[in-house]
Parts: sequence; structure tokens; C-alpha cells
Amino acid sequence: FCNHYPTCQKAWAAGKRVVKFIGYDAGEGYRSDKVLLGDLADRKYSKWYPLMEWGWTRDDCIRQIEAAGLPQPGKSSCFFCPSMKPDEITALREQHPDLFRRALALEDNARKNLKTVKGLGRNYSWRERFGKEFCTHGNG
Repeated sequence: FCNHYPTCQKAWAAGKRVVKFIGYDAGEGYRSDKVLLGDLADRKYSKWYPLMEWGWTRDDCIRQIEAAGLPQPGKSSCFFCPSMKPDEITALREQHPDLFRRALALEDNARKNLKTVKGLGRNYSWRERFGKEFCTHGNG
């Protein structure tokens, strides 16, 4: 998305980095630690971890959202997240079949280049495990 977004293009043309807000809570320092060197070397993006900076845990976030009178958001992730659990993939297939088909298409598109993983499930293909009835292009 950002590669084609005029605001980002202008920032990069001016030698600036685009700030990405990352929602890791204060209990997830291990996640930001793993990517720190990559973050520092990234010429296009600067990452900011506000919840960690503020010391907010997941419970703090829930309290702040409640205090603001807002509904609690569910877990967020990309519709093709390799970290999805099987029940989340099944829910995606049942509740958002259009996005599930797109995830399968992404997996199919990448298949010829995969060397160490089998698909979106890393050690298994989403299509093989969850999407046989969605088969297209003779892939299964």
C-alpha cells in the first residue's frame, strides 16, 4: 500500500522515513527485540511502539478502551497471517470466504518459489488443510 501512496512517496523523496505505529503491548518486548536491528536499518520506515513506550499491558489497553466508551476490538491480524491458529483460519473461511480465497490465491502464487515452507501454515498448506473445496487452477 505505502509504495504507491503519494504521502509516503513524498516523504521518501525528501529523504525521510514513514513512521509505522506497532501495537505490541508492554509485555511483548521480546517481539520488538527480535526486529530491532532490522528496524534501525530500514531506510523507508521508522517504527514506533507506543504501548511499550507508555508501559501499557494488554489489560491497560482494555481499561483505556473501556474508559473511552469504545467497543473492545478483537484480535487483529492480516487475513493471510501465518501465525493464525486453525480455529481462526476456519473462522476466516466461514465468515469471510472472499478473504479466505484471496489468502489461498496468495499461497498458490508463492508455491513455486517456496523452499523451506509448505504454505501459509509454514509446515502445511492452508489449501491442503482447510481449502480443498475452494480449489482452483488445478491445485488440489
